[in-house]
Amino acid sequence: MTLWFNIILAWTAWVLSGLLAVIWPLRVFTQKKRLPKGHPLARIHRVLRRHHKSLGTGMVAAGLAHGLLSSQEVWHLNFGTLVLVLGILLGLVFFVRKRFRTGRGWIRWHRGLTLAFFTVLALHLVEVEGFVGMAALQEALREAPPATIYALPEGNVYADGVYRGEATGYREGLVVSVTVKDNLITAIEVVSHHEVGERFYEKAILGIPPAVLEAQSLQVDAVSGATRTSTGILNAVGEALNEALIEGELIQDEVLAQSPTRGGGKGKNAAQKNADQ
Repeated sequence: MTLWFNIILAWTAWVLSGLLAVIWPLRVFTQKKRLPKGHPLARIHRVLRRHHKSLGTGMVAAGLAHGLLSSQEVWHLNFGTLVLVLGILLGLVFFVRKRFRTGRGWIRWHRGLTLAFFTVLALHLVEVEGFVGMAALQEALREAPPATIYALPEGNVYADGVYRGEATGYREGLVVSVTVKDNLITAIEVVSHHEVGERFYEKAILGIPPAVLEAQSLQVDAVSGATRTSTGILNAVGEALNEALIEGELIQDEVLAQSPTRGGGKGKNAAQKNADQ
């Protein structure tokens, strides 16, 4: 729910900023072409100018709400925050324009801030890895995987060592390294992945491994807004533990429902391992 609402807010702020951006070019074009007042472009220009303040206020409000719902801190130094600050400055310059010594002096500040605003907005889009389109919105609206996962089978015995597991998070190819010592999980590291949207997956990568280490179990809560990445990490850890298993039960098939290697992963069961020895 939060994710798709945040996507809508981001697009709302972008659309409003685009409408604000075309006001001046439309004015120049209509004056240069001497378009009559009844021309569609002239009418659009008048409507946008009439609602200039409302559009600007809406853009800042949507941008602030979007920032509050994102995983990056609003007042942390990032391009998203700079976009918000520049938007506020643009509004302030417009509202106090009558206080400038020269009647048109404010317009130079306004246009300079506008240029800075859209430059930083472009950098922000690069920072968050581009536009979030309808495909991502539909993905966010789909039913998410369960927020919890089953505990490890009781009585399992694992061999000491470092093991790798692979599963599917938001994208395929999420690989983890799991260290086992004295039948305990002592370290978990996400080695590689193809997840997208750092502001979403980063919290899962930073939060799920410590939670598993503390609980010594895969029955931990997924990170809100990064459910698929969370589940992918847990499934990959389960697959790595199947590799380490020397006595007991493999992690259940339904636990590894998103793993590229369904049916218990790459690990062998205890009987197979004993036969190999």
